[in-house]
Amino acid sequence: GGVAEPAASVGWIAAASLAALMARGAANARRPVARDFRIRIPKQARGPATLKIAVASDLHLGGAVGRRLLERLVREVNAFGPDLVLLPGDIVDDEVGPFLEKGMPELFRKLAPRLGVYACPGNHDPFGGREGEKFAEAMAASGIRMLMDETVNIGGELTLAGRLDRSAPRYGLARKKLAELLEGADRSVPVVLLDHQPLGFSEAEEAGVDLMLCGHTHRGQMAPNHLLTRRLFDLDWGYLSRGGFHAIVSSGYGFWGPPIRIGSRCEWIRVTLELH
Repeated sequence: GGVAEPAASVGWIAAASLAALMARGAANARRPVARDFRIRIPKQARGPATLKIAVASDLHLGGAVGRRLLERLVREVNAFGPDLVLLPGDIVDDEVGPFLEKGMPELFRKLAPRLGVYACPGNHDPFGGREGEKFAEAMAASGIRMLMDETVNIGGELTLAGRLDRSAPRYGLARKKLAELLEGADRSVPVVLLDHQPLGFSEAEEAGVDLMLCGHTHRGQMAPNHLLTRRLFDLDWGYLSRGGFHAIVSSGYGFWGPPIRIGSRCEWIRVTLELH
C-alpha cells in the first residue's frame, strides 16, 4: 500500500492541475480584453488630427462563438467611440447559416462609427461559390463593407485596402499584387491595409503602407503552439514598427475549435492614429 498511495496522490494532483488549466483556458476564451496602441503617422490630417479605430479579427461567429460574445464586442466598441471599425478576416466560422440563424447581422448594425465598418475575408470566410454568395449577402445585411482586393478612400481622411485571403486559389481567384492594389491610391492620407494572414510585411512596407492589420494566428491558441506560429509568420502577435511602417497582429476575438485558450487571450484592438 505504501507505493500505491503516493502514486494515487500524484494522479489526483495531475488531474486537478489539468482541470484548473482547462478552466483558466475556458475563461481566457470567454473573457476578451481590449489592447491599446497609439501610432503617430507624419501626414497632414484632412479631418480630425486623431483617428480612433476599433479592430476585431477572427470572430469565428456562428458555431461555438455566439450572440453573447458579439453583444459584448458591440457594447465595448461603441463605448470606445471609434471613427472606424475594421475586421481583418474570419468573421464567420466556415458556414453562414448559424450566423444568420442567431440574428448576428442585427447586432452588427448597432455599431455606429462615423466612417463605417469595413472587412477583408479570412480563410474561414466562404468568399466563393454559393456559400460565398450567402456570405456576401450576410455581410451586406450586417452593414459591413467587404473589401475583396479593393482600395477605397474613406471620407478623404484615409486610404483603406483589403486583400483577398491567401486561400483565394481554392475559389479560383488570384490575389492582386499589393503595388497593383494600391496603384493610384491617395498616399497623402494614412494608408491602412487589411490582410488576414500576417505575411508579406516587406511588400507592404515597399508599397507605402502606413499600418497593416492582421489576425489568423490566434497566437497559437493553446501553448506551446505559439512556438510554431512565431516561426511561420512575419509577426504572430503584437506590434511591429519599422521606419514608417507599422503592423499589428491580433490573437483574435473568438476561437477556433475547442473554446479554450492557453497562453493567449481573446482580444480586440483600440488604435489611436495621431496625424501630424
